[in-house]
Amino acid sequence: MSTMEPPNILSSIPYKQSPFNPEELNLTHYCISSLLSIPWNDISVTGFEYLAKKYRLDVFSDTSNPNEVLLSLAGKIILIDVIIPTHGTYRDIKIALAFADATGEQYKNTTAEEILQSAIHENNTTLLERNVALLAMLDRCSPSVQQSCFQYLETLKSTFNIIYNSRLKNQDSENEMELIMSTEGKPLNDNDGNLGLQLAFWKYQNCLYNAKISMNELSLNYLPRTLYGSQLVAEIPLKTSGEVNWLPETNLTQIPATMELLFEDYHIVFPEFGVQALLNFLQIGDVNQSGNYLSYKTLLDLPNQTTAGYPSINKSHIIYLGGIDIPARSVHRIPYSHPRQILGIFQYVRQYLTLQTILENVKPWSTKITATASLRLNLIMKQYPIIHIQYQELNKLSNVDPVIAHIAVLPNGIVQLNSIACGSTPTSEDVALKIQKMLQKTLNIGLVLEFAIPILFKNIQSTI
Repeated sequence: MSTMEPPNILSSIPYKQSPFNPEELNLTHYCISSLLSIPWNDISVTGFEYLAKKYRLDVFSDTSNPNEVLLSLAGKIILIDVIIPTHGTYRDIKIALAFADATGEQYKNTTAEEILQSAIHENNTTLLERNVALLAMLDRCSPSVQQSCFQYLETLKSTFNIIYNSRLKNQDSENEMELIMSTEGKPLNDNDGNLGLQLAFWKYQNCLYNAKISMNELSLNYLPRTLYGSQLVAEIPLKTSGEVNWLPETNLTQIPATMELLFEDYHIVFPEFGVQALLNFLQIGDVNQSGNYLSYKTLLDLPNQTTAGYPSINKSHIIYLGGIDIPARSVHRIPYSHPRQILGIFQYVRQYLTLQTILENVKPWSTKITATASLRLNLIMKQYPIIHIQYQELNKLSNVDPVIAHIAVLPNGIVQLNSIACGSTPTSEDVALKIQKMLQKTLNIGLVLEFAIPILFKNIQSTI
């Protein structure tokens, strides 16, 4: 994979294009962005001065006290005071955080201040830089003190907490994970010391996936402008249908910034089919041409043929993968204008995370077991991604018909078993439903089939 990705709205670096040729990569901006991506780890006077310049904050130094240096990192709205003792360690550094309000006064956010202070005392420079970067970005995206993105972020936190708690109260099931994986997700405020709002939206095995809400400066006309307001949902937040009772967009104003969902810690791959569907849903364009996509196979490091083992059941498959040489994109950020779009975005992300996990689960395991079955998987892009499955036991090729199945991966990552049969004999609805539930839980076709085959054969014999 090339180290220089083409410019696109879903890439990890927000490139700025040449004004003379919007499709031409600005190499100067690329080099600057690459330099800015170097982690910061210098907790000193010069280190904090560099950090301020890196995120375009003004920095002022007061050395009138011989025992300490007071650095002020300032934006339009924020003021971060860093008091660094002349003789001391990082544990002696103190931080104060203040925000300007519309009256000309200042207000404090003690939680945010304590988070910054804690990161310094733990010498966690990565976390400290990430939080300063967020504060600086929100400051630059704020048109004025009257339209402060910090206040809007607090509105978003309140809104998503209201929505989630209302859904939690109204749902019939006590399974919170069902709610997380089918709605706007679970809001996580200032999660793990990260300032801001994250939404937990998907879970697989022991990993809970979170997306971070952020903002970015609006630099290109095709990006959506943020719809800004002090209140986003009605007094009764949910309709009887379960939909969110968002206030009319006429109550909101546009500001020259765009909102983003950031998927910083996960490698999420969308086929071109899914990218285009997402862009159509958001009603935005993209400067990336289809010729710049890499293949799905390359981005997921998928083999055309491999042997995957299941040590727990002493089984192993020869696996053939087809239909994976299709254009695809690694997704890191998704821009949007109104939080009502987040549910739709998550539906696409869950869908392609599920598809990705199913295909990644055929990668080889460390095993020396001789293959006992042949498993052919072919990916087909129709209205939804379809996986055509053909399974056959190798030691019974002469007297056992292959198992043929089709599964569809629907929005929100729902795995639907469209059909399954042994040869020409269809499987009963009850057995098919059990297999579908196993697929949804494990996202591992080979493992599920090994458990399901005895059930299938028993079912067939009982119908003869």
